[in-house]
Amino acid sequence: MLDVVKRHAGKKPILTLVVAGVVFSSAFAFAATLAVGSQSLSAGSAAVGSCDADGVSVSYTTAYDAALPGYKVTAVTVSGIDATNCANRALKVDLVNAANVSIGSGTATVNASSLNVSITTGTANAAQVATVHAVIAG
Repeated sequence: MLDVVKRHAGKKPILTLVVAGVVFSSAFAFAATLAVGSQSLSAGSAAVGSCDADGVSVSYTTAYDAALPGYKVTAVTVSGIDATNCANRALKVDLVNAANVSIGSGTATVNASSLNVSITTGTANAAQVATVHAVIAG
């Protein structure tokens, strides 16, 4: 498309402006067709409701692992969940280090106001955990 603009730029400035206008308006038209909603992720912006308006609390349990050597996080307890509004939704817990890189995660289905989520991926060295992220989706 830019080759067409360059070829005709010196000869026909009006054609160049028309072609450039079509290119830019097409980009805006495509962007306008992107969906925004609370059940899917797309480009755009919209208010997304939460099933738990006041947030949750997290804590974790550790166990000694001779392979590290040191303590690793074995489970994360997420409490204060609005079990009625969040029922049957997926809860994902992610343990991240200071560089915001995941070092362990686990999932559960919300069926109570407090859940114990086993860390099933990664080896979450407790000394490296900087933040615990908890997300309820669905």
